[in-house]
Amino acid sequence: MQPVEGTHEVGGNWLSAQDYYDRMDNFRRTTFRFQALQVYGIPHEQPSFQEFLKTGKREVDPNDPRLVRMKAKRTRGRTTQRVQVVRHPISDYLRHAFGFFHESARQGEDLRILDASKTAIDQLPEFDFQLLDDETVIKLHYADEDGSVVGREVLPDADIAEYRRYRDYALEHSVPFLEYERSMPA
Repeated sequence: MQPVEGTHEVGGNWLSAQDYYDRMDNFRRTTFRFQALQVYGIPHEQPSFQEFLKTGKREVDPNDPRLVRMKAKRTRGRTTQRVQVVRHPISDYLRHAFGFFHESARQGEDLRILDASKTAIDQLPEFDFQLLDDETVIKLHYADEDGSVVGREVLPDADIAEYRRYRDYALEHSVPFLEYERSMPA
């Protein structure tokens, strides 16, 4: 699977897709990702998404490189956390993503759902970000119209304490994905 390049020019604080993925593979202790969007326009997901729309099922290859990397990180003692905000009605895209979420959570990712119908989210950002080792913030930019990748921007002047508060609030008010999945209507 090729890294997805954004439409923003790389340079300065803007990372190439490969540099971003290298950082995701090489963090030392912890990574936390906050996902606020309900739709992501990721090109390599389109075939499985179209199949999901037809069948309502998503087949996930247990040897998917993302799952293999997740397991390797866990066995090396590193923690990967993610919180996905969910708004109702749940988007087709997220229902599709839940198939992958299930497998990723089984491989050791602390993947959680923050249900906006049950928890106030107005104190959280409306954009996605990654917090690496509690010291580096990467803002993830997506196009408003379709969720396609615009770019990944390191925020060197970010208030790290503020992003830690965002993380802590999101983790405290979310539920583990596998628990959320069991409570979803069929």
